[in-house]
Amino acid sequence: MANFEDRAGLSPERVGALAELTKEQHMLNEVVAWMATHQPRPEIIRIVEQDEFTLDVILRLDDVWLVYDCS
Repeated sequence: MANFEDRAGLSPERVGALAELTKEQHMLNEVVAWMATHQPRPEIIRIVEQDEFTLDVILRLDDVWLVYDCS
């Protein structure tokens, strides 16, 4: 399971639903594959290149932002 951390103070139900939604997303290619099938499609807010191996990806999904540390 991917690490999921709530830093927005969401309800336990919302945290559980988001954790379930993202539990198979360990690598960036899995996030992209999920984005292609999820409706409504998450919006890419920003991609931050940390180095040649690491990207941080920020997505907006409905009323929340998902931040991925993709190394």
